[in-house]
Amino acid sequence: MIRLIKLTVPNILSVNSTTWTSELMNLINSNQPVPPAIANRYNHPQIKSQVKAETFDKCCYCESKVTQVYPGDIEHLIPKSKFPRLTYTWKNMTFSCSICNNRKRDYLNKPNPLLNPYKDNPSQHLRAFGPFISQINGDTRGEITVKKLDLNRADLRERRTDILKSLSRLLDKFHKEQDQGLKQILKDELLECAETKNEYSLTIKQFLIDNGIV
Repeated sequence: MIRLIKLTVPNILSVNSTTWTSELMNLINSNQPVPPAIANRYNHPQIKSQVKAETFDKCCYCESKVTQVYPGDIEHLIPKSKFPRLTYTWKNMTFSCSICNNRKRDYLNKPNPLLNPYKDNPSQHLRAFGPFISQINGDTRGEITVKKLDLNRADLRERRTDILKSLSRLLDKFHKEQDQGLKQILKDELLECAETKNEYSLTIKQFLIDNGIV
């Protein structure tokens, strides 16, 4: 998980969120069923495109490139099942993979909520140790986030391990290279791997820090 910045609200949401929320809450407060056409308005292509852009097509939690294998979900940071009034609130929307979305579901712990990548700086709560993600110095919110979302599940560890192996080969080449021009090119290549847009940038950046590149 990395720090994310909220982009501007999509026009479709800016124009309609107040009306949509009013219609939704009127149905809920009158104990009427909410038709899917109303309940799922947040899945509009404009909205999904914008949350994908601000997360770089990655899951906001595990940093997997979601759309390579799955369309991905619009995730509500505060569960809409518990706070339906926030269903169409732009600041409450992000993008996630199906696994993280299903593991989180309607989880809400007010004293120690899951880390919010838009409000929190995950690097102050989480640290990568090789392919593993762990909380920093017993950080409660960090531990809850790692365990609830299972950020060390087998498939994530395997993919992070493969990336770290590839980086290790590039790092070894960097250290052995004598030509300073090529050495700088190799360093730039390593640094590029840690850019926010790439998968598992938290893990990659920590690897480079641990090896004196950053």
